[in-house]
Amino acid sequence: MQKIKLFCFPYAGGSSLIFREWKNQLKDYIDLCPIELAGHGKRINEPLYSDLSEAIDDVLRIVVDELQDGSQYALYGHSLGSVISYYLNHKLQINNYQLPLHIFFSGRTAPHNDKKRTVKYHLLSTNEFCESVEKLGGMPKDFFSNIDLVNLYLPIVRNDFKLAETDLYPNISSLINCDISVFLGKNDNYSPLPYCTGWEAHTNMTCSYYIFQGNHFFINDNFKKILRIINNTLEPHC
Repeated sequence: MQKIKLFCFPYAGGSSLIFREWKNQLKDYIDLCPIELAGHGKRINEPLYSDLSEAIDDVLRIVVDELQDGSQYALYGHSLGSVISYYLNHKLQINNYQLPLHIFFSGRTAPHNDKKRTVKYHLLSTNEFCESVEKLGGMPKDFFSNIDLVNLYLPIVRNDFKLAETDLYPNISSLINCDISVFLGKNDNYSPLPYCTGWEAHTNMTCSYYIFQGNHFFINDNFKKILRIINNTLEPHC
C-alpha cells in the first residue's frame, strides 16, 4: 500500500518542529512531510521570503520534487500555513500538476473575508505588534521578557505576518478541486468564527467544519483530536 503524503505548513514564527509530535498519532498509511520555510528551523541561515509569491514558488518546488514518485498527498496548514496551502493549490492547478486528495485549512478566515480584516499586524509598531502577538498565545511565557529572543525572532514573526496578510491573487475565480476541511478555534481573535464561514464557496467539492475549544493556537491543545479527523478523512483514499 502506497502511503499518502501529508504536507504540513506552520503558522507565523513556527518551524517544522511544531509537527514533531504528530508522527506517532498518524496512521501507518500517512507519511508526515512537514515543510520548513526559508529563514526558519533547519533553514534559519537562509534569507526570509521577500513576499508571498516567493514563498509559494519555493514550497511548490519542494512539494513537486517530493511527488516525483507519484504519491497521493494532502495539504495541512495553520494560519500562515493555510494561506500557503490555498495559494499553493492554486499554483498546482494552473500549472497542471497532480492535485491533493484533500486540504485541511486551520485557523484561517475564508479568503473572501480577508478583506474585512481591519488590523494588519505586520504594520503595527514594535510595542503594538508584541502586545498583539502575545495576546494570541502560542509563544513561550518568557519570550517577550527575553530581549535577545525578541531581537532574534521578532523580524521572522513580523515577516511571516506580512506573508499571511497578503492578498496574492485578489481575483481567483477557479475553485479548489478537492474536498476540504476547516479547523477553527472557538475563541480565536485573529481569525474570528464569523469571518471563517464561507470556505465552501471556494471549492466545487465538499467542505466540512470542525470547531475546537481554544484561541488562535487551539491546535496545541487539540492536536490528537485533529489528527483523528485527518486519519479518518484520508483512510478512504488508501
